[in-house]
Amino acid sequence: MVIDNFNIFTIISNAKTFGINTNVFETNIINLAIVVGTLFYYGKLTLSDLLKTRKKTIIKNILDIDEKIRSSQSSLYLAELEFENAAKKASLIRSNGTTFCLKSFDIIRSSVNEDIKRLKQSKRLILRTEDKKSVREIFKNLYSQACQKAKATIIKRLNSKIHKKIILKKMEKMSLKKLKPKY
Repeated sequence: MVIDNFNIFTIISNAKTFGINTNVFETNIINLAIVVGTLFYYGKLTLSDLLKTRKKTIIKNILDIDEKIRSSQSSLYLAELEFENAAKKASLIRSNGTTFCLKSFDIIRSSVNEDIKRLKQSKRLILRTEDKKSVREIFKNLYSQACQKAKATIIKRLNSKIHKKIILKKMEKMSLKKLKPKY
């Protein structure tokens, strides 16, 4: 079919039936224009609705991401502040700990020195006391031995005559004491 006159009504009236030719090779420009026009007209609404929905979703996602970024930046800033505060506190605690350790060391050292002095004094006192005890024990033993030797010597030398003389002298002394008046 050759188109002599490019009038759409002539083409439509010459056709036996009205329809869409689905054969790609036999399709003419009018059918293509009708198909494209129909698709464009009806597809435009559906496509624009889909694009609007997609645009809203993308904008919502972008806004959510922006909000999350702002929230994350705020959290990061707060975390950095907390970290700085913690670092300052750690430094302060470290310096206070060092100062406390040095003071404690000085206190303990002076306490130990005082304890050493006290122990030395106690040692001296104990040694003196033990020396005195030892000397007393030695004197006591010597006295006891001397008394025993003296007693043994006296008993050995003492006979009945000397014994009577001593007893008489003692009795005289006692009687003189009784006879003396007390003024």
